[in-house]
Amino acid sequence: MGKIYDVQTDLTLKLETGKNLTGISNVKICYRNPINEVGEFAAVVVDDVKGVISHTLTAPLAQSGEWKLWAKIIDEQGLVSIGEPAIMNVNKTGI
Repeated sequence: MGKIYDVQTDLTLKLETGKNLTGISNVKICYRNPINEVGEFAAVVVDDVKGVISHTLTAPLAQSGEWKLWAKIIDEQGLVSIGEPAIMNVNKTGI
């Protein structure tokens, strides 16, 4: 993957959960940004068997620095699964 920049919107975030997501639609990509704010992006399942979820950005990430991303999956019974965090570095434009 190439560098990611703070004003970039041509970006799709993908996480592989390793969990079979057949029949599950309540999936999120959660984050902790460089200024310690926590939030989530609505995601979609793109590979049921491998458990790949994705979110296509519609607005820039805005904060440069280290972002932590993890999956949040809620199954049909309401059970919540949380994935291990992945690190993504967002660079300041022009640097």
